[in-house]
Amino acid sequence: MLRPGLMRHSSFNLVATLLCSPIVEVSSSLGIWNSIFQVTRRASHYSAEEKLNILAKRTLRKAGIETSSKMTADILWPPEKVRGMTTLDHEAFHKTITVPVAHVSLSAVSPVFKVLKKYYLKLCNFSAIKEGPPGTNYKVVYLNPLSFPGNESKISEEIDESCKKFFKTVSSGERPVQFLTSQIELTYENWDAPETIQAVLPLEDNGVSGYSRVGHIIHLNLKEHLHPYKNIIGKIILDKSPTEVSMVVNKVDTIDNSDNTFRCFTMEVIAGGGDTVATVKENMCTFTFDFAKVYWNPRLSTEHEMVVKMLDRSDVLYDVMAGVGPFSIPAAAQRKCRVVSNDLNPESFRWLCHNVALNKVGERVTCFNQDGGDFIRSTLKEDLIATCTDPDFQGEIHVTMNLPAIAIEFLTNFVGLLSDANLCSDTFKLREPIVHVYMFSKDLKASSCATRVAYYLGLVDELPDFDAEFTTKLQAYTVAAKSQKSACDETCKETEAFTPNIKFVNDKYDIPGLIVKHLRFVRKVSPNKAMIRMSVVISKDILVKKKPVLDRREGRLQDQHASKKRKLETENF
Repeated sequence: MLRPGLMRHSSFNLVATLLCSPIVEVSSSLGIWNSIFQVTRRASHYSAEEKLNILAKRTLRKAGIETSSKMTADILWPPEKVRGMTTLDHEAFHKTITVPVAHVSLSAVSPVFKVLKKYYLKLCNFSAIKEGPPGTNYKVVYLNPLSFPGNESKISEEIDESCKKFFKTVSSGERPVQFLTSQIELTYENWDAPETIQAVLPLEDNGVSGYSRVGHIIHLNLKEHLHPYKNIIGKIILDKSPTEVSMVVNKVDTIDNSDNTFRCFTMEVIAGGGDTVATVKENMCTFTFDFAKVYWNPRLSTEHEMVVKMLDRSDVLYDVMAGVGPFSIPAAAQRKCRVVSNDLNPESFRWLCHNVALNKVGERVTCFNQDGGDFIRSTLKEDLIATCTDPDFQGEIHVTMNLPAIAIEFLTNFVGLLSDANLCSDTFKLREPIVHVYMFSKDLKASSCATRVAYYLGLVDELPDFDAEFTTKLQAYTVAAKSQKSACDETCKETEAFTPNIKFVNDKYDIPGLIVKHLRFVRKVSPNKAMIRMSVVISKDILVKKKPVLDRREGRLQDQHASKKRKLETENF
């Protein structure tokens, strides 16, 4: 069961800037949220009235409602008096409008409705077709005041043609439809969440960029300029979400703040309330966890599924930063392979064990609560040697490392990992691991991602600061774009050139010793940063390398056996 005005468009991808070529375009899904954002961001030279009309028209068009030039689109938009509201007042949304209606004879419902259906008035919680008053023989059809006026003659001809086909003849008597007008009252229940929120916010403010749903919790990341409106935004979203949703929270700080080791963020409840222990379903598995204490991102479900599908029953998966199990549990449940899972966060470890039991995969999953580096150098190493000496093992070795801010730094632990193992034993058959490592990238170049991975595997000696170089270029581009924009005629609309879709540069690279099986753009995490997955083979040469591993982060030799705490870089994830 849905609450009134279910928010239909939850995904929202902001646009990023590309400064180099060649390019491979990455598709993005844009909904009403994106329309609202683009209108409020673009064309600052529009007057408030013009901007409101454009915004209303685009929002309605996304909902399949085409508009005519004879009437401004704000007739179907919430009343202007709600703008700037910080405390929700349902009564303020009441609005009376005049719309065209059709009285359709009961005997001609089928052929007439066939013509009129594309002109129906489509609003949340509003039925465009109603019964006529008692004692009458017609139905009342409410029509769109933006698309119907001006098309009456064309529609009448289409109705005649439709009736002729249906009845094989057209009666010369009373017409099957009469067009009139009628007044209707619109209320708070007749608009969805994006429309309602944008109607409340000042016109100069960008709207809400989207949200994530985690079980009964909706999670927002509101920009600072929206904080005065956070409570009304939360209440609107709660009202217009499925009844299962009972809480709306807003992220207070970044997930990467310097005191955070476990990828958790501070959140505030802005609507509803209750417990933060959520249950979700993903990839045919059930996960329960405390959303306030562990990391969970519903936008990664497709990525989890793609990696799991690479696995076979005969394979082994080492999940170094397992969280609550989005890779580990589907791998064991769906692919039936053996899994060794680890996470440093005690809460994640607790819920990982809980979810292993919940999904009945305890026979195939073993869980650990260690630092990722310690896990690789001890547990993974021992199990890898045992696996490679098992004469019955015929599968592949997969390793997932999903901690994008710093996961590539953990690659140093594979350098020389088997340098002290007896590889010459008759029973030892080396299987080179495939590591699926995640990282953030600003310049979105394949060569940059490959160089980062190669650096931490000891295959290259220098690591340029690719992100800093990109930031400098972006600043220069922004200045040039603003200059170009201001030079435009004030009556023209801003073109897409100022907000190009995100692209990935699939340029070539040749790094000796680096074996890349897959390179995938996963998703955008901010306007100028993306999440990338690189699947690399850790070759025998890397695994048996004798020279000590350089701690690339500190520029000094790393004691291979020292336990180490890592803090996440302060970037918005």
